[in-house]
Amino acid sequence: MRKVFPSVVKVPGTDPGCARHGVGRPAGGQQRGFTLVEALIAALVVGTAAIAVAMMFGTAQNFVHAEGDNRVAFYVAQQRMEQLRSTGFGSTSLPDPREETAATGVQIDNFSDVDAVPGFRRQTVITGVCPADYSVAWNSGGCPTSGQLLAKLVTVSVRVLDGPTNFTDPVTQPVVIQAVLVKR
Repeated sequence: MRKVFPSVVKVPGTDPGCARHGVGRPAGGQQRGFTLVEALIAALVVGTAAIAVAMMFGTAQNFVHAEGDNRVAFYVAQQRMEQLRSTGFGSTSLPDPREETAATGVQIDNFSDVDAVPGFRRQTVITGVCPADYSVAWNSGGCPTSGQLLAKLVTVSVRVLDGPTNFTDPVTQPVVIQAVLVKR
């Protein structure tokens, strides 16, 4: 004997009459799904998170740019220090002719008239120090060899310019490198 199967399989709760008569709904008369208010709140939360992530990328880019300026300033200061070290102790009297003491710093020209590193200014200060204690000035009376200049403290500072002006940016800290040159 053959069994007869209906051509349409009916799943409980899917009968069209069910929706009209309330049969098959969850208890309490509530329907499943999201309301418009819930969807708007979710969109607001996701939008706020997206804005926070976008701002984080912008801030990170600013930090990377600032670190790039600091790295360039460090290399410029290091280059100047190597120039001074390669010329040796120099004169045994002060002021040393290799000093660059302009209040706003000098253009970094690398022995030409062209600004080799635009956007930065360098200052080089050379002072005499006691060879036994570099924190004591050589002519202060506290140095046993105060009659002769035997050691020089070289301080090179490089600062970023403030935009298109020729003034250094007062907010940023300069990169400072110090070394002591001792007469042999």
